[in-house]
Amino acid sequence: MNKYGTLKVLVMLELMVVAGLWVSAPAVAEGESLTPVLEEVIVTARRRDEKLMDIPAAISVISEADHDLLVLDDLADYLRQIPGAVLVNSGPEYLSDISMRGQGGGRLGFSESATGIFRNGLYVAGGGFGGRSLSRMDFFDMESLQVYRGPQGALYGRNAVGGAINVISKRPGDTFEGWAKIGYNDFDRFLLESVINLPVVEDKFALRLGGYYLDQSDGFITDINTGKTLDRSEQKGVRVAAQLQQDENFTVNLTIEYRESEAAGFSSLGFREFRTDRVPLDPSRFERDVSTDGRVVIDETTVFLQMLWETSVGEVHADFNYKTRDGARSNGDFDHFIGFQNRAFGGRPVEMFSDQTEDFSRYSGMLYLTSTDTSSRWNWLLGTEFQSYDDGVETRISGDGVIAPLNNLRRTDIFHEELESLAIFGSLDVDLTDRWSLALEARLQNDSKDFTFDRVPESAPRGAISLVEGKEWTRVTPGATLSYKLSDGHLIYGRLATGYRPGGFNSGIPADIPDVGNLVAFGPEYIKSAELGWKGPLFGRHLRADLAVFYAETGDVQAVTYPSPTSNGVILQNAGDNNTWGFEFQVQGLYEVGPGELRLTLGFSAVDGEWKEGSAVIASGKTVDISGTRVNRTRDLIANIGLAYSVPVSGNLMFVASGSYQSESGGYENVITTRKMQAFDLFDARLSLLGESWKCSVFVKNLTDKIYRLQQLSQNDYFNQRRSYGVSVTYLF
Repeated sequence: MNKYGTLKVLVMLELMVVAGLWVSAPAVAEGESLTPVLEEVIVTARRRDEKLMDIPAAISVISEADHDLLVLDDLADYLRQIPGAVLVNSGPEYLSDISMRGQGGGRLGFSESATGIFRNGLYVAGGGFGGRSLSRMDFFDMESLQVYRGPQGALYGRNAVGGAINVISKRPGDTFEGWAKIGYNDFDRFLLESVINLPVVEDKFALRLGGYYLDQSDGFITDINTGKTLDRSEQKGVRVAAQLQQDENFTVNLTIEYRESEAAGFSSLGFREFRTDRVPLDPSRFERDVSTDGRVVIDETTVFLQMLWETSVGEVHADFNYKTRDGARSNGDFDHFIGFQNRAFGGRPVEMFSDQTEDFSRYSGMLYLTSTDTSSRWNWLLGTEFQSYDDGVETRISGDGVIAPLNNLRRTDIFHEELESLAIFGSLDVDLTDRWSLALEARLQNDSKDFTFDRVPESAPRGAISLVEGKEWTRVTPGATLSYKLSDGHLIYGRLATGYRPGGFNSGIPADIPDVGNLVAFGPEYIKSAELGWKGPLFGRHLRADLAVFYAETGDVQAVTYPSPTSNGVILQNAGDNNTWGFEFQVQGLYEVGPGELRLTLGFSAVDGEWKEGSAVIASGKTVDISGTRVNRTRDLIANIGLAYSVPVSGNLMFVASGSYQSESGGYENVITTRKMQAFDLFDARLSLLGESWKCSVFVKNLTDKIYRLQQLSQNDYFNQRRSYGVSVTYLF
C-alpha cells in the first residue's frame, strides 16, 4: 500500500472510532460529570507544574499506565508512540539517536544530539556510547516520559532543535510500598526488576531503592562459522534515591545511579550482502560471516542533587548533575565492515580489527527562581545554567591490511574535547484578559569548545595528523506564544520558537582528502519555527485531542556525509539552509464499553522539507548540490494506534487485553537522497490478569515478524528485531 492509501485507511479508521464514540455518547446536562473521565496529566514543559491541556505547546506524554498496557521496552518502542519522532539507529542501542520534526539527520558517534535529552529537567546527554539517547536506566521506575515537540531553545536550551525529551523518575514518598517483576521471552531473555519505597522518618526522610538485571543469551543474528548468537546482551543497574523534607518550605532530593551493559558491536550486527569485489558475503539478513565477536561494554554513574526552597518571593530551584562513563568497543571485525572479509592478496588474507575506548565526564548545574502567586495575572521565571564536559576517545584499527590502501587505515586516533557552557534564561507570562494570554521567553547561551587530535599510523609516517582547535559561539534563542481559551476547556495558540545546536569537531577525519584540516571544525545550526495549535476535550471529555501544524527554517544545517571515496569515515559539515513543515495530531480517550473500559490512543504526523538554493555537501570526494532535494529523516506518515480494554472478571480480578499498531512510510536516510527509508507496519499485543497484589502478562512484539532496515552505514544494513513472545509476573506490596 502506498503512503496515500495508508493515510486514507488511517483517517477512515479514526473517523469510524470517533463517530462511533459520538453516536454512543449519552446526552449530558451542563455541569454534569461523566465517568470514566481521563485523569489530569501534569507536565513541566515551562519548568513549573501545569496541566497538560492548559499549556499552549505540542506535548506528548507516556505515563506509567501506558507502559503497563503497551509493549514498551526500549527507546525504539517509546519513540514509535510519539508523532513526528524517528529513531536513527546503527545496530546496538547505544548508537541510537532521536530525530524530531525532521531535525537530527546529522549525527555522529560523538557529536551533539539534535534533540534535547533531559532527566527530571536536567540535561544529561553528551559524548558517545549512548550519550545521545536514553538507556534502560532512564526508563526504569519512570513516572512519565514528556516530549516537548518543536524547538525548546529558550527554557531547555541545549540541542533542543527538534524538541526535548524529559524523563521524570519516581521520587521517594511517605508510603511503604514496592514491587518485584520477573520476565522471560523466547530469545532466552531473562529480566528481573524490583523497587521498594521506605518512609524512614514520617514526613521527613524517605528512601526509594531499585534495580534491574537483564540477560539475553539468544537472539536473531548468528555467526555462520561458530553458530554463536551475536546479538546477546547483559544489563544491570541500581538506583538509590533519598528525599529530605527539612520543613514545609525546603526539600532535597538526591539520586545516585549505576549501570553496566554489554552488547554486540555494530561491526558484528551489520548485514553486508557483497564484498568489495561483488562476491556474496553474508548469506542472509540474520546470518553473518565474521571472524570476530565484537563486544561493547559501558559503565556509567550518574548523580542528581535537586533542592527546592519555597520563599515569599517564589520557588528557588537548585539542581545539579554529575555523570561519568567508561565505554569500550573491542574485537570489532573491521575487514567485514569494510567489505574485505575472506579476501586474500598474494596468498595473505585481510585481517583487520577495530577497538575504541571513551572516558567521559560531565558536570552541570541550574539555578532558577519561579513565581508562585496563583492569584496574579503574571508568571515569571529567571535562571542560569552551566555545563561542562571532558571527553577522551581512542580509536585503533589494527591487523594486516595486506595492500597499501588498507594498510593506510591501520592507525590510532586519539582526540580530546572539552566544553564550557554558560546560559541565562527567563520567561514572562501574562493573562491579557480572561481568555487571552501572552508568553515571552529567551535564553542567552555561550559555548566554548577545545579539541585536540592526534593520528599515529601503524605502518608508516604517511597520514600522521596532529592539530589543536578551539571554537566559541554565543547565541540568543527567543520565543513567544499567544493563546486564546475557548469555552469548555478548548485552547488555540500561535507559537514562535527558536533552537540552537553548537558546532563541534570531526574525529573521523579521512586521510585522502586535500585540505582535510578545513573539514575538522563545523559550525552551529540555528532553527526558527512557527506553530499553530489547538487542544481540548471531545465528546463529554471522554476524548482529549490536540493538533499542531508547523513551519521551520534551519540555517547552517549540520549534515552527515562520506567525504572520501576510499575511507569509511563520516563527518558532519554545514550543508546550507533548509525548510521543514508538517502537522501532528493525537487523541487519547477513555470510554465505557459493555462491562469494562476502553482506553484509546491515536496519533499521526506528516513531515516534509526542502533544501534551499546553494546547499551542498562533499560526498565520495565530490561536491554534490542538494538544492531543492528533500530533507532527510522526514516521513510522509507516522501513525500509532493503541487500544486497551479492561473488564472485571470476579472479585478483585481484572482482565486487560491491549494492542498497538505503529506505521511509518516515506523519506530518505541520507542527505543526498540516494537511500530511501523503508516503510513498516508493526503490531504488538498483551493479555494481562490483575489481582489485588499481583499481575501476570503474556505479550508478543512484532506480531507479523515485519523486518525493515533501520539504517545503512558503509553498505552495512541494520534491521529491527524479529518477532518475540514473552511473559512477566509482577508482585506488588
